[in-house]
Amino acid sequence: MSIDFTRNYFELFDLPQKFRLDILRMSEVWRNIQNQIHPDKHVNGSQYEKRLAMQWATYVNEGLVTLRDPVSRARYLLSLHGFDTHEETDTRMPADFLMEQMSWHEAVYDAFHNKNINMLNELFNQLREVIAAGESKLGQLIDDEGNYSAAVTEVRKLCFLQSFSQDITQSIERLEQ
Repeated sequence: MSIDFTRNYFELFDLPQKFRLDILRMSEVWRNIQNQIHPDKHVNGSQYEKRLAMQWATYVNEGLVTLRDPVSRARYLLSLHGFDTHEETDTRMPADFLMEQMSWHEAVYDAFHNKNINMLNELFNQLREVIAAGESKLGQLIDDEGNYSAAVTEVRKLCFLQSFSQDITQSIERLEQ
């Protein structure tokens, strides 16, 4: 079992270093790798071989999780190009984006307090469309334009929107109880 932990996840899965990926192909490659390195295949090996198989399986699984999620994939790609999204420390956002978010929050608040699950579902679907458009924009910024600094802002927006999407889901679940 030849292991090179210095290979990035794109190299690991023999994929182009791009935002737009063939997710089905990646999953197929993941399954093939797992069939070779899964720790269960090394139960009769030495302690070193067992530990190495576990580390390798963990690395491969982390790669799959990272590349399968669009925001994680974009964040990872940006890091490979020397860009950090600073989501934890930099909360600045464009004013128009913040105004739009305030409007969304008010609509969710009103729908929740009026116990209007249909409106919450509609807002959730609208938000999913906005997120899909943002993911498409990431593909354009990263793959087509190489505009990594603009992609950083888009990733930060999408993180906020995904969190907001979870808030809507929780609101719906609370009303359905």
